[in-house]
Amino acid sequence: MQGSNTIVKNQQSCCFMFSRNGIPCPFRSLRTNSNRIFYYSTRQGNEVNCICIDDQDNNQLVQVCWDLDDEKTRCREIKSLKQTMNETGLKEGTIVTCAQEDHIQEEHLNIHVVPGWKFFLK
Repeated sequence: MQGSNTIVKNQQSCCFMFSRNGIPCPFRSLRTNSNRIFYYSTRQGNEVNCICIDDQDNNQLVQVCWDLDDEKTRCREIKSLKQTMNETGLKEGTIVTCAQEDHIQEEHLNIHVVPGWKFFLK
């Protein structure tokens, strides 16, 4: 992975994502594939909820939000993922929502928008 300015916080930061709002947290699902799950802050100060690092170099970026209906929310979530992908060299990221599904391709980057139930099945 590239990116010398990576700011990593402890794994506990992902544990509480959205639990107070009743949205299921993907932390447990992510833990089945990786023991190293971190919070990521870009050089510009934007945040990605989880970056999962495994030994086979199948690293994964996961952002979680209720939905992308609000344009400000959509822009913020996509911007954070794009910045992180550019800093880390990853070409794909995932936004986990309550019920939305979409595929966003911008520049050379792929963002998969998946509902929580589908994310937890993989």
